[in-house]
Amino acid sequence: MMRTADALTVERLSAGYPGRPVIRDLVLPPLPGGAVTALVGPNAAGKSTLLKAFAGLVKAAGRVTFGDHDLLRLPLAARADLIGFMPQSLPQGVALSVLESVIAAFEASRPGALAGADAARRAITTLDRLGIADLALDTLDRLSGGQRQLVSLAQALVREPRLLLLDEPTSALDLRHQVTVMEAVRALAAEGRIVVVVLHDLNLAARWADRVVVLDHGRAVAVGTPAQALTSATLADVWGVAARITLGPNGVPHVVVEGALDAPPVPAAAPGVPPENSTAA
Repeated sequence: MMRTADALTVERLSAGYPGRPVIRDLVLPPLPGGAVTALVGPNAAGKSTLLKAFAGLVKAAGRVTFGDHDLLRLPLAARADLIGFMPQSLPQGVALSVLESVIAAFEASRPGALAGADAARRAITTLDRLGIADLALDTLDRLSGGQRQLVSLAQALVREPRLLLLDEPTSALDLRHQVTVMEAVRALAAEGRIVVVVLHDLNLAARWADRVVVLDHGRAVAVGTPAQALTSATLADVWGVAARITLGPNGVPHVVVEGALDAPPVPAAAPGVPPENSTAA
């Protein structure tokens, strides 16, 4: 049974790379179990770096607590038991089959925890959950970009982590597979996990996330429900676009971008001349 009381708390977190700080004194309200939190923001806002700081993959200072654990001071082996991390892409040139790669991901953090047949069954179950069990015997180098992302997600899921960190899991997927992945993400959160996912598509974030964190230059500029965080003012300030927010019948906000705020004005047409690309009635 997943412990739903656990929350992820971030206090004065700074993280980055040698000579290049990215996250600066970040403070977030507790991110609860049983919920999906989407990290959104423009390129270089610090989204991926924040995930890597949680996972122990970049140098970080401050305090990040998960239940009784201080993640920044937890040994990597212990952290791997708690966290499933999905990077933006799988390494190239790996000759393993899909099934072998998912088994290897499980055994990397829990060597000897399951007999070979049991580990294989667990891996197949995970692949089936994502709708890609038919790829089990294919080698990684034969997969499409979207298929590789689904396999990467399976590698993160197979250990049944309590904290799931997903870096752009839908970026190379068609619409059907985007829904497949996000439905799986919602189901995993419903079991009590904390799920933190980087998304570029604001409408995906609005549709699937319980909470949205808008990052810009390593700082959180808006945190709340999708309707609270994704406002026209925030999109103008952070992305530099004019946008309006509409609400669907289920109350989910929808972002409609109308143009860049710094775009050159469209010249007015001369009297009696239809604008370019228009069709006369």
